[in-house]
Amino acid sequence: GHIKAAHNLGVEYHRLNNYKQALKWLKKSAKQGDTYSLIGVGLVYLSAQNYEHAMATFKQAGKLGDSEGYYNLGVFYADIKKYQDFNKSEQYFKKAIEMGNVKSVWVLGTLYEDKKEYEKAIEWYKKGFALGSKDSVLRLGFFYWEVKKDYKQAIYWFKEGYEKLNCVSCAASIGNIYDVDLKNKEKAIKWYEIAAKQGHLNAIYNLGYLYQFSLKDKEKAIEWYKKAAKMGDTIAKERLKELGEK
Repeated sequence: GHIKAAHNLGVEYHRLNNYKQALKWLKKSAKQGDTYSLIGVGLVYLSAQNYEHAMATFKQAGKLGDSEGYYNLGVFYADIKKYQDFNKSEQYFKKAIEMGNVKSVWVLGTLYEDKKEYEKAIEWYKKGFALGSKDSVLRLGFFYWEVKKDYKQAIYWFKEGYEKLNCVSCAASIGNIYDVDLKNKEKAIKWYEIAAKQGHLNAIYNLGYLYQFSLKDKEKAIEWYKKAAKMGDTIAKERLKELGEK
């Protein structure tokens, strides 16, 4: 009679692509009032490409007060080619946002960005940042970096993300801008090291790469590659072999 056990069993069957058993157990849990399981039912229908049932289930979850239902409908109308409808996607993301679903804020921003409605995208990314969303400030930084090629604004927002939300990926991204685009290796190292100290794997690998190819410092390169390799980075392991390390 434990609801969570039924839910978890359904999730395991879903992972095994056994949709019949997944639905059986998730529905058993959902009948006991677990809207999280109801979302799971919708996701199984989605995997099985039973789109009408998926939509109906997500709507039911939303009406029962679970914002994830409306969030998933927003994603559905954005991603499923046969049903793509920007207006419906926007509508459901906004419903989820009204219910306090923060991730819907930055995802809505990406929809506007994809449509090249950049002012609206920026508006929603900033709203997400104000709500404490690391994804929002990351997207805002990447927008200025990759779309606008405005490195100053990109660095500004990445710094805001790191300093106010402890967005470690933001710090690593500042390192990337200084390294690749602005060719300022000293500042690149500074920001990579900030991220590396907090376990950011890409920053650790990038330090090895920078020392190997830009600064021609074999010992430092090996030092950082070893740290990346220890964390499971297979490319770092290949770099170590290139440098004569086992």
